Amino acid sequence: VPDALVFPHGSCMSGTFLPTSDIDLAVFSKAGQIIPIQLMNVITEGLQLNYEARDFLAIPTTRVPLLKFYGPVDIPIDLTLDEIRGPLNSPTVTQLFLDMPYILPAQLFFKCALRSHELDQPYKGGLSSYTLQLMLIAYVQYKGIPQNITDLILGFCHFFGFEFNFLLTGIDVSGKGSFFSRINEAQDLPLNIHIRDPLNPRNILGHNSFRVAEIRKLFRDIYESAFNDDGESILSTFTAELDAIEEMREKARQFLEHR
Repeated sequence: VPDALVFPHGSCMSGTFLPTSDIDLAVFSKAGQIIPIQLMNVITEGLQLNYEARDFLAIPTTRVPLLKFYGPVDIPIDLTLDEIRGPLNSPTVTQLFLDMPYILPAQLFFKCALRSHELDQPYKGGLSSYTLQLMLIAYVQYKGIPQNITDLILGFCHFFGFEFNFLLTGIDVSGKGSFFSRINEAQDLPLNIHIRDPLNPRNILGHNSFRVAEIRKLFRDIYESAFNDDGESILSTFTAELDAIEEMREKARQFLEHR
């Protein structure tokens, strides 16, 4: 695309990616304001002609226009248009993991769990990595620094699975963190999550999470599994990810052999 800038961001930059995670790219046009569907068509045509890209899905009407497709070695790619928050978040997330190192393994665990139930895609009603991360921060701000990663995971699951009322309460992690009533938030959807973006308080995260009931149930199931079946169902979540790692390695090997 002529006169365009492309920046990687998301889990591929923060280190929270899974073997099947997508690569997040943000595209900005030097020419100024763009018409999303037109630019998506240009990008799609160019990638189909010059690269091994396939299965394009354009979602131009969301608040953040999105183009999803698969690149070489079946790597899923999410390309957003004129969305600056993703690239700006990367340094902040890196610093967060330095300041609160226990957040990273917990986030990877929950990403695996959410993905295994197809609850990790915001445009399908699930949670984004950033929204999940802010929920982890909110929990630590409220309950204090965990003694170990197990306490963090199980405490988080009990709090958001059994105690927290998503429909009546919002989350704000700025400063020391706080919860607030959503009764006066007139723009809210009735069934979603409401989290203020600390980098932009006017940006509300979780507004697409209409599957919040399923997300809560997943947290409850993880908590109960730790006591009812010694966590066997929890461990099976990682088995699928380990199998996916080996599958991706084999695809990458075959791809390089045929280049």
